[in-house]
Amino acid sequence: MNTHIQEVADSVYEFQVPIPFKLRDINLYLIKDPDGCMLIDTGTNTPATAETLHTSLAQLGVTFADLRYVIITHFHSDHAGLAGLIQQQCQAQILMHADSERFLGLWSDEEGQGPVYMAPEAFFLQHGLPADSLQVFRAMRQRFHTLTLPFRVTRTVVDDETLPFGGKTWTIVFTPGHAVGHICVYCPELHLAFTGDHLLQRITPNISIQSDRHPLDLPGRYNPLRDYLLSLEKTRTLGFALGLPSHGPLITDPQGRIDALLAHHDARLQTMIEILDEGPQTAYTVARHTFPNRQDPFDHWLMLGETLAHLELLEARQQVTRIRDNGHVLFQKVTTGQ
Repeated sequence: MNTHIQEVADSVYEFQVPIPFKLRDINLYLIKDPDGCMLIDTGTNTPATAETLHTSLAQLGVTFADLRYVIITHFHSDHAGLAGLIQQQCQAQILMHADSERFLGLWSDEEGQGPVYMAPEAFFLQHGLPADSLQVFRAMRQRFHTLTLPFRVTRTVVDDETLPFGGKTWTIVFTPGHAVGHICVYCPELHLAFTGDHLLQRITPNISIQSDRHPLDLPGRYNPLRDYLLSLEKTRTLGFALGLPSHGPLITDPQGRIDALLAHHDARLQTMIEILDEGPQTAYTVARHTFPNRQDPFDHWLMLGETLAHLELLEARQQVTRIRDNGHVLFQKVTTGQ
């Protein structure tokens, strides 16, 4: 079985491996050098993903033993799921941002499996998630638990840290929002950046709140959309010409895509404000009006998390406030003089 591989820049190769989600696959990237290779992300812990990863590397004349570095852009199962398999079979360094390592430690179970960052079911019920969607949530929670093999981070990285490799400099760019600890990797010599799920061409990255508890167990409220918008502005300053995302086509106009994403979230925030003109509502009700075409129960969970992230930012901006009513959390628009 041959897989499609393309050289997207000098010694930088892109290929896809399957994942068990609606997106169907993830783009992985290999940077080749005579002294070893660097892999960006790994795919999920599934047999089909592992087989395709092995096959793709073999087509490039590479085995796990040739890997010097594996960079995990963020801790989601489609990005980190097979890091444990690679670690079992070679001496490659596994690199993640320090916040990703902290998240991994906080949310993994006693066997190191996971993590699954989700609140108890009561969190979703208070925000209006219906019973049928909650049943899907239960099954999904169990499934997610198996999609990442336990692994050990051998090197943590921080913002603006550089990694010399292959005669070039690779700079870590901290871009939280889609996930805590999310990083992009920028190469000024090639004018490109691996953008993970921070910057995608065809879809907007999911920015969600899935718990009342901060994912890093920090004081204060978690505001991922605020973080994401700041990360977009930060990414703009890099000035790279080619974005290599984890899903979908290459980004040939990163500046234009950043502008489009900023405008998209401005419009979505305004939509939610207008929905609340009708009076106090649960986040799930706001979500159903914001995403009227999403019928799948799994999508209901995603859109609730995304709606909560937008409402959190609006609350931080003092444009909405929350009240409790009969076991539910309702959001209401702040009017002049309130």
